[in-house]
Amino acid sequence: YESSSTSPPAAFVTAMKAAENFLDAAISTSIHVTIHVGFGEVNGQALGSGALGESETSGALFNYTQVRTALLSAASSPDDFVSTSVLPISDPTSGGQFFVSSALEKALGLGGGATIDGYIGLSSTEPFTFDPNNRSVAGKYDAVGVAEHEMTEVLGRISGLSASPSNQYA
Repeated sequence: YESSSTSPPAAFVTAMKAAENFLDAAISTSIHVTIHVGFGEVNGQALGSGALGESETSGALFNYTQVRTALLSAASSPDDFVSTSVLPISDPTSGGQFFVSSALEKALGLGGGATIDGYIGLSSTEPFTFDPNNRSVAGKYDAVGVAEHEMTEVLGRISGLSASPSNQYA
C-alpha cells in the first residue's frame, strides 16, 4: 500500500484482498505481480475529480513477431489453441509496436517485467461499500469491483489501437 495514501478505512484492505483473491483464483498462470495500492491517490498523485479508481500500468513495446511467438508458446488450453491458430504469420500492422503490460510480459515469457507492475488507487471521497459479502449497497459503489477493474488493467486489460504515437497498439 502506498505510504503517501490517505489513511484508508480498515475495511479497505479487506476489499483489496477480496479482489486479489478473486483474480488469483480466476487466473491459472503462475506469476508474481506487484501492484501498489493507494487510497485517494495513484502512484503518489491525486485521482482525477469524480474518478472512482485509476491505474497506471508498467510495460514495454514488442513487435508483432515477438508477441505472436510468445502467444503461440504460451498456448495451453483448447481456447488458447483456437485463438492463436488465426494469428497471421506475417505482420498485419506493417511494423507496428505492441505495448505489453509487465504482468503479461512475465506470463508470456517476454522478459522479466518491471519490479512494480503497476499502481491502482480508489477514491477517498466517493461512497464505497468495502464488504466483500455485501457488495450491493444503495448509494454506494462496490470497492471490490472497482479494485478488480483497476487490477485487471495493470494485468494487461487495456486497449490503445493506433494510439499516439501512431502504429503502436495495446
